[in-house]
Amino acid sequence: MKVLLASLLAIGAAEVSHIVLNNGVRMPMLAVQPEKYAPEDIGPIVNIALQTGITGVDAATFEQCQLRVGAALKKVPRSSYFLTAGIMLEQNISSSSAYASAANLLQSALTNLGVHHVDVMVLSRPATTCDSIQEQWRALEDFYAAGSARAIGLRVFCPASLKCIMKTAKVAPALNQIFYHVGMGVDPDGFKSIFNESGTVTQSIRALDSGELISGKLVNSIGKAHGWSGAQVSMRWVLDQGVSLSTPMSKQSHMKEALALFDGRLTSAELTQLDNATSPTDCPVFCPISRGCPPLEEVTLV
Repeated sequence: MKVLLASLLAIGAAEVSHIVLNNGVRMPMLAVQPEKYAPEDIGPIVNIALQTGITGVDAATFEQCQLRVGAALKKVPRSSYFLTAGIMLEQNISSSSAYASAANLLQSALTNLGVHHVDVMVLSRPATTCDSIQEQWRALEDFYAAGSARAIGLRVFCPASLKCIMKTAKVAPALNQIFYHVGMGVDPDGFKSIFNESGTVTQSIRALDSGELISGKLVNSIGKAHGWSGAQVSMRWVLDQGVSLSTPMSKQSHMKEALALFDGRLTSAELTQLDNATSPTDCPVFCPISRGCPPLEEVTLV
């Protein structure tokens, strides 16, 4: 099953494009992720994003962030935003306990957010054995079947974990959130292409995590031709790979810059330059190329 990248549709000038997930859900290509900011700033950030025209909100995996996001969304019509959230799984857990543990965490996340359902729920930090990962995914499938999520996915899962899931999955993951930015190449460690083969789209969860991605020579030189900042060039490159953005932003000016990207395109020559960039090479622990996969038994896709 191929990802429907052909369904990436612009819905108007300075409006966010959407991508259609493998179950038909339309997901905005841009979301604000306030997880890294102080708890008291999270609610205002969500409100500013919605006022600016960004409807995607990523409440991430931490309870405090989910509580603050939920409070900010309490008086907002549910149909006016696209909500992504996740849970941080227990890694060293037996297969007999993995399902119940994941199910409890999923319900807690929904309670934290104060909503009937999320648009996408993801699992973060898989267990270290295949049978436990399969049980964790089964809990998420049941969460989805109950109508508590419109789509389900993963956060920084590697190909070996995906193969494990797909051996018993009834529902293929719709989304995999990973660190993905200029300097890593268009398909770091094959993460993007391998997940695409299972119908799973990629989302970048920290496209600007290095100063070089904001103020570096390459991105700033390209930006001058478009009247863009270096950060805008880095984000536009991600979008041009068919990868959506979940990005920490706290200032309205930065949110407006992000929205402006949907009115412009990089040239093929500029894309080639950025595709071939080998810097920044530093990568946080959640990047594919620095995160080792758990020691799983060999499995094959079904």
